[in-house]
Amino acid sequence: MGVGEFFSRREQDNSDSAQDQAIPLAFLGSIVESSDDAIVGMTLDGSIISWNAAATRIFGHVQADAIGQPITLLVPAELLDEEQRILEKVRRGERVDHFETIRVTKMGRQFPVSLTVSPVRDATGTVFAMSEVARDIEAQKGSERASSQLAAIVESSDDAVVSKSLDGIIQTWNAGAERIFGYATDEIIGKHITTIIPPELHDEERTIIERIRKGERIEHFDTIRLGKNGRRIPVSLTVSPIRDKRGAIIGASKIARDITDRQRTQREIHESRHKLASEASALARLSEASTRLWESQNLAAGLEEILGTVMALSGASKGNIQLLNPGRNTLSIVAHEGFNAGLLASFEHMPADDPAAACGRALTAGLPVIIEDVLADEVYAPYHEVARTAGYRAVVSVPLFGADGAKLGAISVHFPSPHRPTEAQMRRLQVYCRQARGFIQRIRL
Repeated sequence: MGVGEFFSRREQDNSDSAQDQAIPLAFLGSIVESSDDAIVGMTLDGSIISWNAAATRIFGHVQADAIGQPITLLVPAELLDEEQRILEKVRRGERVDHFETIRVTKMGRQFPVSLTVSPVRDATGTVFAMSEVARDIEAQKGSERASSQLAAIVESSDDAVVSKSLDGIIQTWNAGAERIFGYATDEIIGKHITTIIPPELHDEERTIIERIRKGERIEHFDTIRLGKNGRRIPVSLTVSPIRDKRGAIIGASKIARDITDRQRTQREIHESRHKLASEASALARLSEASTRLWESQNLAAGLEEILGTVMALSGASKGNIQLLNPGRNTLSIVAHEGFNAGLLASFEHMPADDPAAACGRALTAGLPVIIEDVLADEVYAPYHEVARTAGYRAVVSVPLFGADGAKLGAISVHFPSPHRPTEAQMRRLQVYCRQARGFIQRIRL
């Protein structure tokens, strides 16, 4: 029995003529047939009595095959009890609105739908049929899932992801922004974006907004932002326009990446390259100096060469070479740089084992001695006034021993401020001092 026959029999006792009823039924039918939603008419026992074109498109069953079938034709087996509860509710005259569930197509594919099931009443108000409107919400659900996934990605991002209106008011603020800038979401939403921008960079923000209004995107722009505690944070910004459904620009999204670690790494790489270049230069200087020393045949000239090289290798401003006087345990200065004659007298004929002097300590210990701040060294007290007058605060002394272990003397270099040479400098210094020892022995022989 078709829907027209079903309703005609139901209404045959009404006083209105068939002609009077034909126009509204035809008009209603055209609306139903043109709907994008599946609209299905059912008897109270759930048999299908009407089926529109959208139902065919959505479920795959043509009208001729669907009419007369139970509505459970469209229900997955595991949801049959749910469908019975819906039917019972509607039989009682209740309406089921926007109920989300699952339906199945002719090909067996399951998909999400939103159902509205209503009772159909006759002129006396008695429920004699049901209508079901099913809307395919698969695309909507997909969009919701995508939005949820995107929201989860944004919230879990290590970067600050912030949105703002075109007048700079902060609208969203993720966990990454909380971590980087220190502001909780509830205390920053509604505030102006300049809250996290140093005053001297406010013009920069105005320029960014002007570009966003033009539809431009700013990528990987390195700048500075402010944390809640006032810390200046180096960041890399990517700013994009936010558009509404019509394509109009209504705001901006901003991704800020904290590049503190990146800048630190870049500095370390730069410093490492600088150190390597300095090391290469120093090694080249050491090689050239070693060659000149090997070729030298004059003690005085060779000692001047040695002192100049040692000062260059260590970065010292003053220096001297002291040699042991034959037959005596005293040292005499045989080469010097940066000291006047009066001050040199303070170091003339000093005991080779003088515990106050750096050279005496070095010869006694048989190892280089570094005094980072002579004025803070109590043992060096006898020479504090000499250091003040000469203008040095730090001294390094390297002992010179012959191949047989006999004392030859010491090379000492001085610095104008508290100082400690690097390990690389000390290593090069000791290598060259061994060559100086060989030169001195060779010339003496």
